Amino acid sequence: MKNSELAKIIMTEKIDKVILGLPVGLDGADNTNTARVKQFGTELEAEISASVEYFDERFSSQQADRSVGGVSRDEKSAMVILEGYLENIKSQISNSK
Repeated sequence: MKNSELAKIIMTEKIDKVILGLPVGLDGADNTNTARVKQFGTELEAEISASVEYFDERFSSQQADRSVGGVSRDEKSAMVILEGYLENIKSQISNSK
């Protein structure tokens, strides 16, 4: 899917935040895929009014493989990434109180 197609969906659905899984190495260091995803995010953000945030996707595929359901590995991985992002936000809110 081209960025413009994705941007159209984001605008039509009035999405205000996009979370992208950030592929970093096991040591947390950036790699070639990290740069590609950041470039994609930068290009997408230029086309939309929503903010783009990144979340470490290490081990999301392995977690997805352990889950059940009738969706693809990529869809399960996306759910794992979003759940991790939301848990992180929840934790930050709890710690700030």
